[in-house]
Amino acid sequence: MVQTIDWAQREQVLHSFELLARYVMPQFQGTTISTAASNQWAYEHQEVLSAGRVKAIDRAKSDYATRS
Repeated sequence: MVQTIDWAQREQVLHSFELLARYVMPQFQGTTISTAASNQWAYEHQEVLSAGRVKAIDRAKSDYATRS
């Protein structure tokens, strides 16, 4: 999968290797399965998650206001 040719600058080659290691190789190693499943779950539950976040922020603001 990797063929290096000295036509590119070193920084560009290293960046290509980094992208390969970060995004391509995990697909072959199966290490992104749980991350993809978690991402899908969060996407499917985004309304509930957003509502909980807003509720927590509102409560924090209220608690702060009562302390002042």
